[in-house]
Amino acid sequence: MTQPQIAGLAVYFEFRKQSQTWQVLLTPESAEERIPASMFRRRLNPAQPRKMWKQVASTAMSAHADPAQITTDARLNFVRSMLDSLVINQWKIYNKPIVVEVTKEDLAEIRLGKTPYKIIGRVLKSRKKLGFSDKLFGEIA
Repeated sequence: MTQPQIAGLAVYFEFRKQSQTWQVLLTPESAEERIPASMFRRRLNPAQPRKMWKQVASTAMSAHADPAQITTDARLNFVRSMLDSLVINQWKIYNKPIVVEVTKEDLAEIRLGKTPYKIIGRVLKSRKKLGFSDKLFGEIA
């Protein structure tokens, strides 16, 4: 069996406030495949514990211009309003961010607008190994 080709790294963040949880997954771009960086997010609460993931893609890619001219700020601008909202509304980050590998197969699914469940599966395994609570709700102590 061949090893999957690693195309980059994704970062997962979990934010909590009262009995609600924001889950955020940032995936890398692939200039070679013309796939922009994307953010998958969902807000869970006890009344809606299984909401669908929503996708937002970056509009700035290194494939569109000289990579040196595209700043990190421009590449991450697509997540700014959500992060600003989390800060303004006093959401607290839960535990530490989790970094997982992303394969070319994962990026192909993202390009098709599909939720990257294999990446999410890697995050869930990492959550368990890193000592995250099994509960997805509840205030941070």
